[in-house]
Amino acid sequence: MTTTGIQPTPQDKFLPGIFRSEAKALVSELHSLPTIFAATIALSDEDAEKGLKVISDIFGSCYRLGHLQMAILSEGDELYGYAMIFMLPGTDLRYLHKIHVLYPYRGQGLGSILLRHLLTDPLSLSLICPPDKVPFYQRNGLRLDGPVAVPGGEGFSLSEGLYSGAVVMSNSPERRPAPIFMLNDKDIRAVFGL
Repeated sequence: MTTTGIQPTPQDKFLPGIFRSEAKALVSELHSLPTIFAATIALSDEDAEKGLKVISDIFGSCYRLGHLQMAILSEGDELYGYAMIFMLPGTDLRYLHKIHVLYPYRGQGLGSILLRHLLTDPLSLSLICPPDKVPFYQRNGLRLDGPVAVPGGEGFSLSEGLYSGAVVMSNSPERRPAPIFMLNDKDIRAVFGL
């Protein structure tokens, strides 16, 4: 497979699978937190499935309302990768939630193709990432803004540690608020039925 001729295109047929895959990744990440692991160790398969549905439905609702945009790399029925971009209503701010290239297609520049496509839009783009991903985003035109400022106290106690060490990057010429999508305690309780 080569990257020649592959362009990001909206392909709604891939969305249910993408949303479910993202839900699984998010649940796995959340489950690794000590604040959640202890409360969810005995979670039944049925409850786990409900949690995946809650997250998938949130993504679907955001997409239908225009708060989530997708850039998808595919040829025919073959999905190579995608990017999920949240829009902050009433602003020119966007948050890149995820760039994901499926494992067999990694190392071929597809993530850069997706990112360069997103950067052709004049709207500001921000993201959070672990420090080891900073060089990739810098090579593709983003600037390191600094560490993620996680809301503290009530409302975010269950997700404590989820974003530790992460940094904010953007393409805005000046520092602006980053419309970062973070799960609060209410969201996490809904996902895990707590």
